[in-house]
Amino acid sequence: MKLIASEQGIYLLFKPLVKTEAIIVHQDQVVAAGSYEKLSTMPGINEETVFKKPLGPGFVDSHLHLDSLGFEALTKELHGGNIPSILEELKHYCRKIGEWKVSGRLNPIYLEEGRMPVRIEIDKYLGNDPVLIVHQSGHVGVLNTLGVERALTILGNSEGLDVETGYIYESSLWKLLAHIRSQAGEGELAEAFSKGFEILQNNGVSAIGLAGIRLKELEALLEFYKREKVAVRTYAYVLVDELINKREELRKVLNQEYPRRLSVRGIKILIDGALGPRTALLGSDYSDAPGARGVCNVSMVTIKEALKFSEENGLQLAMHAIGDAALDIALDALKSSANPRIHRIEHASLVRDDQLEPIKALEPIIVVQPRFILSDKWILSRVGPGRIRWVYRFKTLSRITTLVLSTDSPVEPVAPFETIYAAITRGLKDGIEYGYDHSSEALSILEALDSYTRGGAYALRDERLGCLLPGCYGDIVEYSEDPLKVKNIGEIRNINARLVSS
Repeated sequence: MKLIASEQGIYLLFKPLVKTEAIIVHQDQVVAAGSYEKLSTMPGINEETVFKKPLGPGFVDSHLHLDSLGFEALTKELHGGNIPSILEELKHYCRKIGEWKVSGRLNPIYLEEGRMPVRIEIDKYLGNDPVLIVHQSGHVGVLNTLGVERALTILGNSEGLDVETGYIYESSLWKLLAHIRSQAGEGELAEAFSKGFEILQNNGVSAIGLAGIRLKELEALLEFYKREKVAVRTYAYVLVDELINKREELRKVLNQEYPRRLSVRGIKILIDGALGPRTALLGSDYSDAPGARGVCNVSMVTIKEALKFSEENGLQLAMHAIGDAALDIALDALKSSANPRIHRIEHASLVRDDQLEPIKALEPIIVVQPRFILSDKWILSRVGPGRIRWVYRFKTLSRITTLVLSTDSPVEPVAPFETIYAAITRGLKDGIEYGYDHSSEALSILEALDSYTRGGAYALRDERLGCLLPGCYGDIVEYSEDPLKVKNIGEIRNINARLVSS
């Protein structure tokens, strides 16, 4: 048994707040907690570590994309400058996957032009290979001319593809990305997984929900877990396309044996897109694009089929719904569920007042990404002053259902205290103009920590996560400073966390 103590104390739980001096971990599980004086005299202890910094339970990031995180960490980050300078960089730093060159994600708000490049601009710098540059949201990308030609062959049509600009949207982009990733060898996938896990551990994340994975990547991840010692616990959500197109193969995947830190938890459906590229599904027009209301990526028939399959096989359904009209669809689907409380709604970025009562009645798990508040500086222009109070209603949602914090990484940084900072400040210290309009939706530091630990445990349906009480996993994080003793709220984002035991 291992005795672990801290000179500044160990947080076992945040709601209610429970703190102690020491814990004992045996076979990956906390077996005792209490004073150092008492626990240090217990028989059977063969190892002891005393930390100078405060400790707490591992963070649970229940919505991210591991392979993308790894691949993009291995690719030069793109931000700042202008389109010519970015494209000049990409001449030297694009990652090659098969015949394709793929960049890291690009957030156009940091470019002088304030937009993504277009096809002919990319051709001037990268014309000899098919090229794909993906928007920060992951819901739109842009291709060069050769990329457009290859995409038309792969997709079989031009749906979701603007041949003139090279822009490719939503399901067409994901189908193309799936094709590109299928060209990655086992070694490349293993390299991406390894890098992704390294980043997670260095940020104190002990468990993750893979928010959409294909069977090929899941198989590669399974082999990775068999070969390597992985500290991070992974709960996978398979994309609904695999259910529709490879049902029998999926059944076999569900019935096979997994290493103890890897499991399949559910099915992932993307009902709509994102607010950045105006593909999130709204109930009325975008304020800055009259006539546009976004896109719906899936039919109700498919959603209900996935819901039925999930409940028959002990799985969750995780539904991406950013716009308020997409949330209507998700809530309508859950009305036919035998147990709506076990299922998840991802994002819920716009929630109307009339949707609060159905949410309260159904009590779905709602997994949100507070860091979007700081990134979506343009959101007021998208939804207008009349709808801005519907945006990122964390406090309201936390009162009527289970609210869970996550990152959607690599869309947002993995760093937990960056996410917590956004949840408790709502951009008021970062010049976010609409922050004053709904500062009442801010979470307290304890609420944010709880939603990022025990909330994540509930989202992944594993009650042993996110706490250090006896019976919980011994996943321990060291903080660079005590988050509950920081005097200046703006300094919360500067706290570092790292996984020290698991």
